[in-house]
Amino acid sequence: MMMPVSIETRWGKFLTLKCYHDFYKEGYCPDLQFVASEDTNLIMKNFRILFRKQDDGFLLLYDKFQTHKLMNSSVLSKILDKKLIFYIYNDNKLLNHISNIDFEKGESIYYFNNICNSIPKDEIFQLNNEKDFNANKVNLKRKIFSINTEKPILSKELMIYNSLGESITNRSLTAAEDKAKTTNHHIDIQYTDEGLYEIKSESGSQRIYCINNGTDLKIWGVIEIYLNANNNKAKLFDSKNMLSPILKIQFESRFTYWKYLLIGRFTDIQNISEVKITYKSSEIEFSKPLMTELMTGGKAIMIESLEPIKSSELLFTNDSLSLKLKVDHKWISKTIAIPKPSIDMIKPNRDNGKLYSLAYIYV
Repeated sequence: MMMPVSIETRWGKFLTLKCYHDFYKEGYCPDLQFVASEDTNLIMKNFRILFRKQDDGFLLLYDKFQTHKLMNSSVLSKILDKKLIFYIYNDNKLLNHISNIDFEKGESIYYFNNICNSIPKDEIFQLNNEKDFNANKVNLKRKIFSINTEKPILSKELMIYNSLGESITNRSLTAAEDKAKTTNHHIDIQYTDEGLYEIKSESGSQRIYCINNGTDLKIWGVIEIYLNANNNKAKLFDSKNMLSPILKIQFESRFTYWKYLLIGRFTDIQNISEVKITYKSSEIEFSKPLMTELMTGGKAIMIESLEPIKSSELLFTNDSLSLKLKVDHKWISKTIAIPKPSIDMIKPNRDNGKLYSLAYIYV
């Protein structure tokens, strides 16, 4: 009689994807959801790979008794040239407020893949650009689309490459487009796979992620996992073993200047000459109080931090933030507990280029 095989014994880690965010106390980002494409589900089924959602990303499991043999099988070798595609959905409408990423995404998405030529830190491969997260932004299009170039050129002069650097043919070219220079160019690459394409010309290059018809255009991003890409240090397996790489996406917190508007309720704000704000037992340097007029017509005292402050998760109602006022040249003994400026009230100032988090306080 055969003994039953437990899940722990049968399944191993094929790949781990983790999302980190230093805004959150626990250090991981819970805001993203990952959904496998239809083609990806078929590929995973063929190779006996399971997809499991995690609070901080996802996990792919492989069948220890079958997957590696299947990947070394000549019958399935062509499938290894394919990739696993996972669409990313953003569950937090304030993600761009707490993160150092662009406020407006427009028609672009964030693109990541496991083609990595750099040595990992702590055995973890980082998928996003470490210096500029926005460098991972690409435009999102169907496989028939138009692009504009800065200078008029012939459409046939456009060079199209996939993410592996292979040249792609534009099948929309007509005799007229071959002869007339223009800034608007029609592209047809319906015969290609869904994926990232770079379109180059003398005036520059554009990165486009082309999706299949029927794919949701409201996705926040995409991760492509190449099963057998060349020159890739983040390999998934070799001829003998599964390598089980750990991949990560790292978000950095946004820094903003804190701005408070003090509105008089019990205090004559015209007599406020100085303020002290303490955060976690340390004083934050703020500007001198400045009288300003509210949109409602009332008066308020405005103060702002002299340096931008890192956004972080609100742990308590007040998060140990307190205010002291100097009225009529005397410090009032009472300390006022105040909130952090709200992450949903972030406003850019076009005059000085600063980004402000705003809060109203009644004193």
